[in-house]
Amino acid sequence: MSLWRSIAKKEIRLKTSRFRKNRKIFFISIYSLFLFWAFYIGPNFLDAILPEILKIVSGNLASFTTLLIEYSFATLFLMYIIYPLFILFRKSQIPYKEFLISSPIEPKDVFFGEFIGRLPFYFLIILGIGPFATTLLV
Repeated sequence: MSLWRSIAKKEIRLKTSRFRKNRKIFFISIYSLFLFWAFYIGPNFLDAILPEILKIVSGNLASFTTLLIEYSFATLFLMYIIYPLFILFRKSQIPYKEFLISSPIEPKDVFFGEFIGRLPFYFLIILGIGPFATTLLV
């Protein structure tokens, strides 16, 4: 097994240490809830809440709205790339990282494994925010 896979598993186990016995049930229930929110409840709920005036105004200002959405998605994309790198290089964990890097594990395995271990939680954030963006687009 690749070393980055074991590091990713360790990272997921650390993040879900509260739910040791029911880790799989936790992931299945949280992801099903967030998928249901992202694809059904969120768009329908937000579509019912947004007034018709906002839809009329957004139709008139289509060029501004598209630019705003493009810039916000570009910013979110860069945040999703930069934030994990920022977390990896925090000063509070530098001695821990130096200890791992001095071991026979290659640094690329450590950093890639930690990044992959945090991806499921980043996907939950994306699923939570997604309905707001899709409601503005539709």
